[in-house]
Amino acid sequence: AVVSTQSTETNEKLEEDLREEKERDLAADLKEKSIQLEQYKDMLEKLELDQRSRVLDMESEYDMVSAAVRASQLEAENNHLRAALQKSKEKHSRLRQSFSDKIREQNEIIDNCVDKDAAEKQVADLHAYYSLLLSSEQSSEPSGNGKAH
Repeated sequence: AVVSTQSTETNEKLEEDLREEKERDLAADLKEKSIQLEQYKDMLEKLELDQRSRVLDMESEYDMVSAAVRASQLEAENNHLRAALQKSKEKHSRLRQSFSDKIREQNEIIDNCVDKDAAEKQVADLHAYYSLLLSSEQSSEPSGNGKAH
């Protein structure tokens, strides 16, 4: 009966040792898994931060590309407006020149009219003077000479 109790005690002791060893193994395994879990959490956090950083970089790059595209559009619009302004200036210059030419023509016409009026008056004055001369000559001639006109 002593051997059987010793055997039972030994078995119980072995079982308890095995149980303790299993608990230690499980505790060690749990500790290792906890460490791994923390490492995974840290890696996940780093990945999330990296992902956020990439997203911010992409947003920044998108903003820069958008700004470059807008700048290009504004430059094209500016060039178009400059060309339109240049055409407008050229047209204005042509119209101004044409207007100056028309004014010059009108002034020449007015000058010619004034000259024509003056010439007509001068001709009329000369006719009147000539008529006066003729009439004074005729009145001073002796009557009956019969000059033909």
